[in-house]
This record gives sequence, C-alpha cells and structure tokens, in this order.
Amino acid sequence: MAVKGCYSCIKYLLFIFNILFWIIGMGILGLGIYSEVEKRSDVVTIVDDSEDAYGGLMIGVGTFIALVGFAGCFGALRENRSCLIFYGTMVTIVFVLQVVAGGLAYRYRDKLDTTVQDGMMRTLGKYTDKSTAIDKAWLYVQGKFKCCGVNNYTDWQNSTFTEENPGMVPPSCCDSNVTCAFSHSQNIYQQGCYEKVLNDLRDDWKILAGVGIGIAAVQVFGIFFSCALQANIKKGEYVYV
Repeated sequence: MAVKGCYSCIKYLLFIFNILFWIIGMGILGLGIYSEVEKRSDVVTIVDDSEDAYGGLMIGVGTFIALVGFAGCFGALRENRSCLIFYGTMVTIVFVLQVVAGGLAYRYRDKLDTTVQDGMMRTLGKYTDKSTAIDKAWLYVQGKFKCCGVNNYTDWQNSTFTEENPGMVPPSCCDSNVTCAFSHSQNIYQQGCYEKVLNDLRDDWKILAGVGIGIAAVQVFGIFFSCALQANIKKGEYVYV
C-alpha cells in the first residue's frame, strides 16, 4: 500500500507540475502575440533590430511548452504511457538544449561587448525619427538613461537622421525645451549609451540565467517522475484511480 500511495503521490505531483508548465507556455505564447501586435520596442531592439523574429520565436516556444505541458498532464492523469514517453522525451531534449545553450553563452561571454556595440552602431545608422521600431527604441533608451549615441553624441554625425536634419541630434539626446544640436553641445547628454545598455542587458541575462537554472532543476524532477510512472504502468503494478 505504501508503494502504491507513493506512486499515486508522484502521479498527482507530475500533473500539478505540468499544469504550471502549461501556464508558463501560454504566458510565453501570449507575450509573443502581444509583441507581434504591438511591435513593442525596448533595449533589445537597440542591439538587434530583428524585432519580428523575437515575437515569432516566443510564439513557437510558448506553443511547444504548452503542448508538452498538456501531454504531461494528460499522461499523468490518465496514466497514458505513450503521452508520458512523448512528454519525457521532449522535456529531456529541452533540458539538453538548455545545457548546451548555457554552455555556449558562457563560452562566448567575452564577445558580448563587441556584439552589443556593433548592433547599436548598426541601428543608430537606421534611425529616422519617423516612429519606426528602431526610432522608438532609441527614444526610450536615450531618455531613460540620459545618454546620447553609442560611445558619445558624435556618433550621430554619420547617421541617416543627421543627413536629413543637418547639424541636429535626436531630441531624446537633450532635456526638454532646449536646442538639441551639435552647435549647442552643452545641451546634449555627454555620456554614450553603450555602457548603460550593456549593464542593463547583463542584469537581465543574470535573471534569465537564474530562472533557467530553476526551470532545469524542475525538469529533472519531471523527467524522473515521468520515467517512474512509465515503468510502473508497464509492469502493471499501479492501482488505477
């Protein structure tokens, strides 16, 4: 009876775990759809302007996680061995991919600085002050951090914006109600945005790394519970509820 009670506990723990897994997947899916609809701009767009790809990626990842979570819930509750095998296999693959991605991120961490700087210079050159995703991103970053350009405000001299507005820098480089131009450099924020953006991204990635480690730990338990239930169902020892 004690063994049967233990497996019954594992069954419902796995079910509850996958309810949470499904909710996380739906949350990511919702964020992806919101990103596609609103075309929201933030610090990431400053570094990489392939904004549309992020929304699509989040939709794909969210859908995948939701499906895997559903398979885990169904397999645990109905004691369906095929669903449990599918679930265990998918979670194992995701776990391995997370470990590989984490290892690659650590291996190439020293290239982060150059990647961020190059990306910022590329998007700065595309700024037009016409409310594009890149325009909104630079407006947000320069206004939030009180900075201008990548290394400093002179980076704007070779931008599309300055070609269309000779002698001027974007209004977000200055406080309100002042002339924002190279000839009035005292009004322009003197510090570039590169260091501030880099530090902001590092803080975000530390949080993501912590969350990833937590999810990986939970996945290990999910894989273990799934294998335990599969083995017990195969042996026919489980007392069905």
